[in-house]
Amino acid sequence: MADKCRRCGGKLSFMERLSGAASCSKCREEEKRLREQAKARYPAVLRDIWHGKIPEDEGKRTLEMLSLQAGLHEGEQGALHSEAFREFAAEVLADDVLTETEENRLLLIAENLLGITQEKLECDFRDILFRLFVARVNDGRLPTMTTQKLILKKNEEAHLEMSAALLKEVAITEYQGGYSGFSFRIVKGVRYHVGGVRGRRVVVGMELKEEDKGVIIVTSHRIVFLGSRKTIEMPYNKLLSLEVFEDGVRFHLSNRKTAPLFKVESAHPIAAIVNAATQHLRVG
Repeated sequence: MADKCRRCGGKLSFMERLSGAASCSKCREEEKRLREQAKARYPAVLRDIWHGKIPEDEGKRTLEMLSLQAGLHEGEQGALHSEAFREFAAEVLADDVLTETEENRLLLIAENLLGITQEKLECDFRDILFRLFVARVNDGRLPTMTTQKLILKKNEEAHLEMSAALLKEVAITEYQGGYSGFSFRIVKGVRYHVGGVRGRRVVVGMELKEEDKGVIIVTSHRIVFLGSRKTIEMPYNKLLSLEVFEDGVRFHLSNRKTAPLFKVESAHPIAAIVNAATQHLRVG
């Protein structure tokens, strides 16, 4: 059992020795202050590296030292890195346009400094990925992809493929009616009713139901829904407008009485591609 403080060499109290403490209360308070100070400085150093105030190699060494001083475990460090990545992404997305230089810088910092792999991006930062996708399109950089599900026309490129569900609006009805006829007394407390029940079903609301499941493919010339039961082709020259929701999109077309409504993980990438592709067609 130690009887002296390992930090200042002062004598430990009886209760400190009894509890197995290795340092005195004053030194423990100082150690706590230094840990909190190091933890508070950690994200500040991350920002300095991001903004180019500290070289990356030097910054990494400083972060390692601060992590030891703060006693950060893997979960705490990961949380600080995730928070920093969201902060850095918000900076480059402030104008909703992502240049190639900004994108390369962000992804390089994410992987090399914050330890955020592509797998982690797709798992934990899908909301950020969707925003990056839209901002990249806003910069005029439309992605191209190969697809085995749709036969492309001449000079047509596929830009996006996303799982989707075709929805339909179903009326919610209820039966409303009443009695007609007359009644007369037979004995005390009993009445005999003559007549019938007249009523009708009335619509009291609407609900959305899933009609089909499949994929939406957005190309340079059209949007196509390929479902297990239905196929809907929506060429841009028939597109009047689209309604964008957080997890859905509705297309208004000149050749359809009802506007197809789809549930998707995020509608914003679809809207961005459609907007960019239609503008490109108009210019062309």
